[in-house]
Amino acid sequence: MIEIDGAYGEGGGQILRMAVALAALAKEPVRVFNIRAGRRPPGLKAQHLAAIRAVARVSGGRLDGDRIGSKEIVFYPGTPRGGSFSIDIGTAGSVTLVLQALIPAALFASDQVVVRIRGGTDVAWSPPFDYFDKVFVHALRLFGADVGLRLVRRGFYPKGGGLVEARIKPIDRLRPVVLKERGQVVAITGISYSAGLPSHIVERMARSCASTLEEAGYPSPRIERRMHRLGSESGSVGCGIVVWADTESGVRLGGSALGVKGKSAEQVGKEAALSLLVELASNAPVDSHLADMLVAYTALADGVSEVVCSRITKHVVSAVYVAERILGVKFEIEGGEGSLGRYRVRGCGRTRA
Repeated sequence: MIEIDGAYGEGGGQILRMAVALAALAKEPVRVFNIRAGRRPPGLKAQHLAAIRAVARVSGGRLDGDRIGSKEIVFYPGTPRGGSFSIDIGTAGSVTLVLQALIPAALFASDQVVVRIRGGTDVAWSPPFDYFDKVFVHALRLFGADVGLRLVRRGFYPKGGGLVEARIKPIDRLRPVVLKERGQVVAITGISYSAGLPSHIVERMARSCASTLEEAGYPSPRIERRMHRLGSESGSVGCGIVVWADTESGVRLGGSALGVKGKSAEQVGKEAALSLLVELASNAPVDSHLADMLVAYTALADGVSEVVCSRITKHVVSAVYVAERILGVKFEIEGGEGSLGRYRVRGCGRTRA
């Protein structure tokens, strides 16, 4: 049985989700202990339970210790299978983090996986839906993966009520990627969105974001305005903005911000623009948030992958730790917090059973 220390690196839910996801493909039981030891309170929350139970369902596996507050679980994987699944987090827990855990196993399932997940689509400390769709899923196509997402309803903290449909087609093997040069920025696009708020909120966020990017010397971005109706299009009240840059590398770099009480729409828009500008300033093809999300796929790919990112975060280090322990691959890492980073690995060449 593989042992994973949940307190390693960033010490949060990422280690747990990735351990279960990769164990499902390695077909090796895994024990994760010290779960979320670096958080207060530690242990499993509803979002983490939903993620690992989703992987267990798709992989035909079994979990021990899967309950709220648990600091240790054991996962016994089966064989990934296709089908339709419905998952309700039960809170405003992040839908995108559940998908982050589910997609690797679903890619190697016997048939297509279709899943509907209820929870929070745009919540703090997780990728907002549009970043996940427009930046992360876009990057997966470079590996040959075919993943389609549909936003049915948005959901914000604390009520949630969001709904996302995902379709994941099986693949025989993942292609390696070499992402070393960013090239020029081709275009900047974004989505400014709100639910249950005055229409001027969306407009003000978009204008502030655009003006901040223009002042930095970038061409005027094309930012779509979306105002969702409560009930049919959003399960709760909230707002935010996601902006991304297409580059000659074929990869997108993203930035985002969520509205919170006491923060003006102009502040939200500027914050999203500044987060993108920080990533663009590095001249790396991969932003710091996407970097850790790609680790699992480079480890599973059939060949050598190399990724240059804006910086090596604790999330990257944690993801590498899990991939090496479970898949038996070896990463080479250069760089650290606040500096340009690079990782390289010969993937294990996982194939569909």
